[in-house]
Amino acid sequence: MKLADMINQKKLYTEMNEEFGVPEFDEDLVCDELEPLMSTRGGIILEFHSCDFFPERWFDLVVHLSCGNDSLFDRLKERGYDQKKIDENI
Repeated sequence: MKLADMINQKKLYTEMNEEFGVPEFDEDLVCDELEPLMSTRGGIILEFHSCDFFPERWFDLVVHLSCGNDSLFDRLKERGYDQKKIDENI
């Protein structure tokens, strides 16, 4: 399961960003939800747009992926993001 989907499904947020119409995840709620999974098993790939709030002990390797703005624009458009959210992300 994608972490973003988990955040939405399990309501791991405390408020909505009204400007963009998206929930603002709560770092503590996310870490509390992931702790059992991350501390008992290996071989987990965790994909998310930020990582500075995760405990370092969870990871053996961190990989940063990036893409060009043209590709990113197409991906966000395909996901149905409105122009304001696309502009913010680009």
